[in-house]
Order: sequence, then C-alpha cells, then structure tokens
Amino acid sequence: MYFSKDYREARLKFLKAAKKAGADISEHLHPLSSDTQKLAMNTAYVGDKNAKHLIITCSGIDGIEGIVGSAVQTMWLDESFHNDLDKNVAMLHIHAINPWGYANNRRVDENGVDVNRNFVPNFANDRDVIDIGYKKIADKIVPDDWDRNNTEQLFRIYREYEKQDKLKEFRKIATSGQYTNPEGIYYGGQGHSWSMLQVLGIISSNTYNKKEFSFIDVHSGLSKVGKTRFLYCHSLNSQAENNVVNTHPIASGRICSTGFISKNVIRGNMLSFIEEMYRDKMAYGGVFEIGSQKDREATGRLHGFNVILRVAKEHSAYKDYMNKGDTYNLSKWKLHSCKLKHTVAPIDDVEWQIKSLKRARLFMNDAVRFMNSRSNGLFINQNSWISDVRRKRS
Repeated sequence: MYFSKDYREARLKFLKAAKKAGADISEHLHPLSSDTQKLAMNTAYVGDKNAKHLIITCSGIDGIEGIVGSAVQTMWLDESFHNDLDKNVAMLHIHAINPWGYANNRRVDENGVDVNRNFVPNFANDRDVIDIGYKKIADKIVPDDWDRNNTEQLFRIYREYEKQDKLKEFRKIATSGQYTNPEGIYYGGQGHSWSMLQVLGIISSNTYNKKEFSFIDVHSGLSKVGKTRFLYCHSLNSQAENNVVNTHPIASGRICSTGFISKNVIRGNMLSFIEEMYRDKMAYGGVFEIGSQKDREATGRLHGFNVILRVAKEHSAYKDYMNKGDTYNLSKWKLHSCKLKHTVAPIDDVEWQIKSLKRARLFMNDAVRFMNSRSNGLFINQNSWISDVRRKRS
C-alpha cells in the first residue's frame, strides 16, 4: 500500500497522503525536471505554523533508499500521526532530498555526488576534504571494466584487512567520504549540491520561529531484515543524547536499538552538519535505519561488504554506460542498479514491508510522545536506559 515501484509513484502517493492530511505542501523543482520526468523535493507541513515545537522527517538523501523513507513518510501522513500532536507541536516531512538519484535508482545525484557526504562547511579548507586512503583502493572499487576478477580482487583486499583485524579501517576508507576522485564511490564533491542547499533552506525557513525541533532522517540498509536502529551524533552526556535515549530506549527491544555516528567516520553527513548548525534548537536528531540485510550480510565478517560491493558495481556499470552509450552497457547498468535497489529495499518481500512499517509506527509514536511532553513542559525520564547505552559506547 505504501511502498512504490518507482519515484514517480512514490511522489504521487506522498502528495495524496499530504493532501488528505490537510498539509501545507511545497515543491522545489530540480534543475533537470521536465514534462516527461518531473523531479522535485516536496515538503508537507502539518499543524500550526506558529507552533513552537517541530518534528522534522527526511527521506531519499541517498537516492535509491528513498523507496523506504518515502513509504514510511506516506504512512505517517496517511495514518494521521499528526492528529496526536499537541496544538503547539507541528510536523514537517521533507520528501526525496535527492530526487534525481531516487528516480534513476542511484545513490548519487546527477553529478555523481553522494549528497550525504556533501555537507562540508568549507570545500576550500583542505582539512575538510583530505583523502584518508581511498586512493589505495580506488581502481579496485571502480575499475575501468568490471568482471568477476574484480569482485574476487576486492574481496581479497577485504580479507586482508580482516586478517589484520582492520575491517573498520576498510569500511572507513571505502565509505566515509572522499573528495579527490569524481568517478569513485561516496564522492562528496567539490562544491555544495542542489540537494544540500535546498534542504538547508527548507529547514531554515521552517525553524526560525521554533523553540526546538527533532530531526529524523529515514534510511535503509545495514541492519538485519526486520530490525531497526536509531543512530545519532550528539556529544556524550549532552542533553540531546539524553533525549535520544529517553525517547528511544535501547534495552526494550520493542522499537530499535540506538547507536552513535561520528562525523569523523562519516564525513560530510547531513545529520552532523545540522546538529552543529542548530545545536541550541535541536532537541535531538538521528538516522532511523530500517534493516534490509540477510543475517550473514548484516553481522560478522561480511558486515557491510555486500552493500559496498553493490554500490561499487552499480557505479562502475553506470560509468561504462556513460562512456560508451551502447545498449549492452545500458542493460548491464540497469541490472546492477536493480540489484542495488533490492539490496537496500527488498520490496518484493511482503513480510519485510509489514515489519518495517510496524517498527516505523512504534518509532513515531515515541517521537510524538516526546515532543508533546516538551510542549507541556515535561521531560520523559528513563535513566536506567542511559547508563546502559553509555557502557555500550565506551
């Protein structure tokens, strides 16, 4: 009902649900939008414009992952979660931050930029865009022409890091963001993207009169099928960290586990950038991640490798298609694009859909409960969970 086969259908479902909810809808057309393929970042604001508390949700910054984020946002609107908000609390849904990537089943935008590595304060500052080792493996991850040998070669490199107990280092080099190779994966660009500038403008125009807001960025990928995580980047012992843990407790297991994102591990990510920009106004913020990986791919030695492999193969196939432009390379790219799509969102799996939406309902229930309590001058306190999370992070 809420999941869609493509961006066009997802956008129409989102707008229909927003209209049903009586939302104030806005449209930010992408530069490549046309009569044949409309591309836009849409927003749906529900509640009083003068409300002092706001819940913001986002989807589609990683393009193809918008499949999941869009479905969740559409459900939140269609099932009227906003009706549970206090009169001084509103809700803003930002749909398809990277509409070109979503529409074309790619993670990156039209310029090959990974938007969730593009939130760099100053591209002229070498400290912000320094290479951390990507050059060592660049030609192995995106070779000139991918074949089976490349897959085996990349896996051998992965195994070498594993033998040295350095898998975290491999993942950091491969996925944390690089700014020197435009044809490589997780390329953060050399300037601010359309998506980045648009979403910052939307947040600014909707929070200037707010006392505080929470920020929820919906993703899919690395967790097990049917599992969810809430990853945040707040400082240890900060009020925002306490708010996260109090709202979405780790030990209950009924909603999700909580985790921690370091801006030094995922550089140029949107969440860290907004957290620093709005530190005085953000009650809490995080990435709500819905798992899509099989058990053996979500844990242990293969954790993360399958996603890296799919991203790399799709990226390489797209490069070949752009360079050669023939039917064969177009078919090859679409094949790898389809495999990437089903890696991050196995939408043919009805049970996965049901579990994902169930978790999202529970998650938003707690998000609404928290912001309502703030609106009423209350503070939800579950200190027993806080020490448990800190032990896991230390």
